[in-house]
Amino acid sequence: MTTSASPSGTPPFEGRFEFRTFGKEDGLQDLSVECVLQDRVGFVWVGTDDGLFRYDGSRFRKYGHRDGLPRLRIYQVHQTSDGRLYVATAAGLARYANDRFVVLDEKDGLGIFSIPHQGISSDASGTLYVGTDRGLYVG
Repeated sequence: MTTSASPSGTPPFEGRFEFRTFGKEDGLQDLSVECVLQDRVGFVWVGTDDGLFRYDGSRFRKYGHRDGLPRLRIYQVHQTSDGRLYVATAAGLARYANDRFVVLDEKDGLGIFSIPHQGISSDASGTLYVGTDRGLYVG
């Protein structure tokens, strides 16, 4: 069977998307989702109003204060090209390392500032750009 491209050059839609709903019975304890990211390993990270959840393909695991997050309301999850994972909250930025989070603070050149939605980006070399309520952090 051959397919022909549409006038725009893209192939026609040939399949169906499969959707699944996740809820509390799957371990996603908060259904107020702020952001979602699939990392390069394949985990799905879900930032909510009440914590960060990592889906491993079968269940969700919750990350919270005990895991190093400065606040439970997660605004954004971002992964750099070299694999570093960052989480933005109203109380600052946290980096994931060794199955917990470490808050970046003054010694890292970044204070404990609110990082709004869409406040994190990075370039191909892994340089991180963070918009805060006090200005732009590059590092």
